[in-house]
Amino acid sequence: MNLLRIRAVNIGPFVDQEYIMGPEPLIQMVLGINNEEGSKKESNGSGKSMFFVDIPEWVTFGRMRGEWSKELLNDEVLRIVEGDTRVEEGYGEIEFEANDKIFKLKRHIKFEGKQTLSAFMLVDGEWKPLRQSASIDKNSGKRLSAIATVQKAIEEELGCNCELFINSVCFEQGNMNAFARAGIKEREDLLGVAVNKQKWTAYGEKCKDKRKIVVKNIDNLQFYLDENDSDALNTEIEEDKLSIENTEKVMKAHQSTLKDEKAKVEELNMKFMSLIAKKESIDELEEKLGELGREKTSHERMIKSIDQKISGFTSNASNARQFLPTHKETLQESETGLVQAQEHLHGISQEQVMACHEKATESSNAFKDVERDLEKLETQLESTNTVTCPGSERLCTNVDNDAIEEQQKKIKTKIFNVKRKLLKCRKLKEQDSKTYDDLKADFDEDVGTQEIIDDAVRSIDTLQETIREYQEQVDQCDTKISAAEDEKVAYRKLLKKVEDEGEKVEAQYNENHEAVKEIESVETELDEFRESVKKYETAIDDCKDTIRTNKANIESNEKTLKDVKKKKKELLSLDETKNILDFTQKMYSNGIPHALLEQAIPEIEYHAKHFLEQLSNGRMDVDFITQKTLRSKDAEKNQKTKDTFEIVLTLDSKKYSYGLFSGGEKSRADVAIHLAYSMYLLGRSGAKLETLFLDEVCGALDEEGKERLILILNQLMVKGYFKKIFVITQDEKLKRMMDDVIVVMKTNDGSILKH
Repeated sequence: MNLLRIRAVNIGPFVDQEYIMGPEPLIQMVLGINNEEGSKKESNGSGKSMFFVDIPEWVTFGRMRGEWSKELLNDEVLRIVEGDTRVEEGYGEIEFEANDKIFKLKRHIKFEGKQTLSAFMLVDGEWKPLRQSASIDKNSGKRLSAIATVQKAIEEELGCNCELFINSVCFEQGNMNAFARAGIKEREDLLGVAVNKQKWTAYGEKCKDKRKIVVKNIDNLQFYLDENDSDALNTEIEEDKLSIENTEKVMKAHQSTLKDEKAKVEELNMKFMSLIAKKESIDELEEKLGELGREKTSHERMIKSIDQKISGFTSNASNARQFLPTHKETLQESETGLVQAQEHLHGISQEQVMACHEKATESSNAFKDVERDLEKLETQLESTNTVTCPGSERLCTNVDNDAIEEQQKKIKTKIFNVKRKLLKCRKLKEQDSKTYDDLKADFDEDVGTQEIIDDAVRSIDTLQETIREYQEQVDQCDTKISAAEDEKVAYRKLLKKVEDEGEKVEAQYNENHEAVKEIESVETELDEFRESVKKYETAIDDCKDTIRTNKANIESNEKTLKDVKKKKKELLSLDETKNILDFTQKMYSNGIPHALLEQAIPEIEYHAKHFLEQLSNGRMDVDFITQKTLRSKDAEKNQKTKDTFEIVLTLDSKKYSYGLFSGGEKSRADVAIHLAYSMYLLGRSGAKLETLFLDEVCGALDEEGKERLILILNQLMVKGYFKKIFVITQDEKLKRMMDDVIVVMKTNDGSILKH
């Protein structure tokens, strides 16, 4: 437990104080003063012991100065505000390193002592809470509260409880000589913490309790064996087996007779049930005959109705067939006339006639245009023969005749060309006009012929429709006749089936009437055989009950015999267990603890000698006397001895009893013995309590003793026994030997920490 941080909020004289240490080894001096002026004459009340001893102990184990009581916690823990008034709540918090892990504990207390404890472990830079819910103790099976569960987890991590903590690393003021001044019994109790005497004693008590249970079980087994004699049980088993053998013979005879009787009952029962069924079926058969008669009449009516339908369909088909030949001949004549009319068609359409008319019109218009052009040219030619002077209407005599002739020549050439074109236009006009007239005549002829064709087509469609209707009528009649014939055949089959079934039902009806007469005699015979069966079944059941009872008795007695054998073995085993428990109880109660104590004393003595030699510069030594020789002798005249536990100190080669020392020598011895005791506890328990608390242990030592004590503490730290040592003292001369000095100053507003 390498202490890293302490914090107190409203605890003792502290409002909110925190002290942080590094993980490196460190011896720290804690000095207390009463006021800010620095008075050190009266240091009581500053709270140095409270902060550096009580708070780590209280936060870790819930105790103050090794004790736990509601009154003590109320009186010592919560801070006083005014007079005797205390704050409502406060908490202490510590951080420490253990087993290469870092933990944080926070114990919160409210007025009247209600506490809560939270525990955390540093994982990847984050505080992860340990389990804080109620649980069941694996060893005792008792239910642990949430705070007890956390407390148990902390103690398991540290490998120690509060008693081990107090006795090993917490050197309290005024309690340094507790081991040295204790009597034999008290020293054994103190050593018992190291050797876990309480555990061995608890084992002894468990053995004692278990022995009581074993003795009680032995008494119960002996009583059971006395009540169940093996010879009597074997005799009862043989008698029951003989009874089973005789009863089985009688039961087999009854079973053989019963089998024959049951076969006869089954035969008669089947016959009786058959007769009853026939009797019950007579009414059904009568009703069935009536139904079949009605069904036969219905089928006959349906067949007659179908014959009538067939006759009607045949008549209709015959009428339709008479008209078909006449209509087919007329249709053929119409189709022939249609073909002849279609052969006389020219195939000229209205569009062709219109196109031809437009072409003839265009040719006529073109001819007229050419005539007009010709007239214009002739007028132009005549106008060239007479030339008037400009500005008057008289003829001009001063004219260029060559130019006029040239102009006339050109006009005549145009007239010639226009006349040629006019001849072509006239010829084209006449051709187009004739073509139109011929085409128009053919078209008019086709119109008349088309009317004849349309009339023929309509006549053909009408005839075809009429023929189709007659043919459909014939086909429908034929289909209906065929369906009716099929239906008639089906009804004839049904009629035959009904007639056959009627014959069977009637035969069954007559048979059942005859069978009913036997019912009474069969029923009487059946009752007689049933009574016989019941009698034999009862007899067989009685035999089975007798056999079952005998077998149950045999099974019970055989089981009891097995239990007797088993319990005899158990009795032998329990006797052996009782002897083992007697021996084990003695070993747990006295043997093992005594042996461990015998080993502990030399080891503590060895360490005490070493420390005392260093503290006294070789002037002092210590011896533990565990046996004392008496003056009296035993029966064999050997000197008697007595178990004791005395401490003998040697000073300058002279031996003295521990009680004769006082002052510095006694303080040296107390410190040496207590350190030795602490070292043994730590080594024996395996707990890593790497922080040592020394509260006012230097007061009675002289300067040399103090220096040698600090030297020992440094050696223990170098050897790795401790990483933090808190020396709480008022001796300022020790400052030069310390790695660090902490001042706890009492002020009106609460104590504070200063470096």
